[in-house]
Formats: sequence, structure tokens, C-alpha cells
Amino acid sequence: MSGCYWVMLCGVIGLLAVCTSAKAQADTEKDNTLVEVLRQAYHQNPTLRAARLQLKSSHENLSQAAAGWRPTVTATGEVLANTTVGSNFGNADGSTSKEVGIGFNQPIYQGGQVYAEYEATNKRILAQSAVLNSTVQQILLEAVAAYMDVLRDEALLDLSRQNENVIARQLEAANDRFTVGELTKTDVAQSEARHARALSDTIAAKADLETSRARFEQIVGTFPHTLVYSDVSLPLPETVQDAVELAQVQNPDILSAEMLHEASEHDIRDIFGELLPSLSLFGNWARTYDPQPGTIDNTTSKSVGATLTIPLYQAGSVRSRVRQAKYDSNRLFIEIMEVKRQIRQNVIANWEAWKAAKAEIDSRKRQVEASMVAREGVYYENELGARTVLDTLDADQ
Repeated sequence: MSGCYWVMLCGVIGLLAVCTSAKAQADTEKDNTLVEVLRQAYHQNPTLRAARLQLKSSHENLSQAAAGWRPTVTATGEVLANTTVGSNFGNADGSTSKEVGIGFNQPIYQGGQVYAEYEATNKRILAQSAVLNSTVQQILLEAVAAYMDVLRDEALLDLSRQNENVIARQLEAANDRFTVGELTKTDVAQSEARHARALSDTIAAKADLETSRARFEQIVGTFPHTLVYSDVSLPLPETVQDAVELAQVQNPDILSAEMLHEASEHDIRDIFGELLPSLSLFGNWARTYDPQPGTIDNTTSKSVGATLTIPLYQAGSVRSRVRQAKYDSNRLFIEIMEVKRQIRQNVIANWEAWKAAKAEIDSRKRQVEASMVAREGVYYENELGARTVLDTLDADQ
């Protein structure tokens, strides 16, 4: 989702924020406004709900990455049955010893791997959040399109029915005039053909309306009982260049690409950390009851130490992975440039389409006014014999 549509939908999301304290789903018997429909889609659309769960799942990766800084503690217990023959302590048949212990390990330095992994995970969460925002915009745009498609197809069905009624009256009038000899059989046949076409147009309009309603229900989650035209005004940039600059900064697809690139840079540091030394502290405490063989009741052992690991040679695999990670990072940087170019192209195309649509609306209004005048003139000319029935049918169409 990008460009001018993104700017428009930012305003729509703002409208949703104002209305979030209301019920998530409106009563289906009342009129459904655009804002109410968008609220329903925002809360109920399964694609959005799945995307939110995906974001929550990615947050858990941050806790897993942070675990590299924390100690691990383990407790052990052991029961051992012993049979000893030929011991200095004599033979022990069926004796049992018990042992309990506890140990810990605290990483001190891991070559910077933990920090790099944590930062990379954080960037990927931000990228996933941007993906969620992009999905929200896409779903809301689809909801707006579905909303307007239903209204459009309802209007087209009404027009088809009105056209069918008008042509039906003209067919009836043509039959009456044919009866008294004013028209020929050809004129009647033309009216019948146009009436049959009007019937087929009505049937097609009904099918289109049901298709649009099904699409609306898929996206929003409710059946569009009674939709109303909503007067929603959204702030838009003054110029196309302003829209491009805004999209370059705020478009979620660009933000996601940038965050993934930053995460890849931390991945390089994470892998390189495998070449560096690591240091950790450890401690253990254990007590054995009835140790065998022996005559004492229990023994206790305690130990505390540090472990230093210095990698010397890894057969070249780690350095190969470092080079591979660098290539991936460069690729992601190039993809940022590609996304920015695509967003710019989308903004300009959508901006020009929006301007063209506004101009076409004005032109269509003038066309309607002129057509109404022409239609009225054709009717008068037909009554005077200067126009045929076909001319009248064309004017109605």
C-alpha cells in the first residue's frame, strides 16, 4: 500500500482512532456509515487479526535474544543403587546413595553476539510493525472500495430498473401507435429488442451487486444492509512533490525495508562475534548421602570458576558466513532503493489518477446536463415526425 492512497488512508485511520471507544460492531439494522464500516473491518478482518498475532509472536524473539545476558540455573537429583565386591570397605550389597546439586552459569562476554542479536531482533520487530501498518492500510482501502462498489452497483441496478420501465412504457406506446397505423412493425421490433436488452442489463446489474455484497462481507465481516453516502474529507498534500516526500518518509513499505537492512547489519556483527573470545562464570554445589563405598553419612562438594574460550580455527566457515551476511545486507540496501522508486511511481500515478477523476466528474456532470436537454429535444422532434423511435430509444439510453 503506498503513495497517495497511503496519505488518504492516514486520515481514515485518524477517524478510527477517534471512534475506538464505541462498540466494535454496529447494529446491522441501522445505516452503515463509512467510518462504522472501517471500524468493523479494522477489528474483525481475519487478515488483520492474523497480522497482529504475527507481530506479537515476533516480540517474543526479543525476550529470547535478551536471555543471552541472563544466567542459567539448574538443579539435579540422583539415586544410585550400588553393589560393590572386593572393596577396602568390605562388600556392599544393594546399598543406595542419593545426590542433589545445583549449578549456575553466567555469561560475561560473548564476543558481542548477544547485543548484536538483540538489536537485530528489535529492528525486525519494527519491520514487522511496519508490515502490520501496511496491511492495515491495504485492508482499509479494500473496505472503502467494497463500500463504494456496493453503493455504485445499487445505483446501477436502480438505473437499469428505471431504464427497463421507461423502455417498457415506450414499447407499450409503440404497440398502441402501431395498432392505429402511426408506426411500422420495424419500429415495434426495435422497441422490443431494446426492452429485451434492458432486461438483460438489469439481470447483469443484480449479479454485479450480489458479487460486490459478497466482497464487502468478506472484508468487513457483515452484510451491507443499508449503506449511506458519507461526506468524508481527508487532508491531502498541496502538490504531488509534497505527496512524494511524505511517502518517502512515512510509507510503511519503505520503513520495513530500512529496518530489515539495519537488522542485517547487526547480523554481520553477530556472526563476526563467533571469531572473538567468550567468557563466563560457573558455580556448582552438590551433596551426596550414603556415598558408596564408604562409611561416612554424606559428602559435599562446591566449585566456582570461570571459563574462557578462544576460537583458533573454524575451518573458514565463520568467515564465509560473515561474507554471506555482508552480501545479504548490500542486497537489502539495494531493495530499499527499489522500494523507494516504486513508491514514487505509485504516488505520481495515483495523484494523476485522482486529478483525472476530479476532472472527469466535472465533465460527466456537464455531459448529463447536455444529454437531458438533447433527450427532451428528441422527444419533441419525434412527436413532430422529425425523429424515429430508434432515435428516441437512443436518447433515453
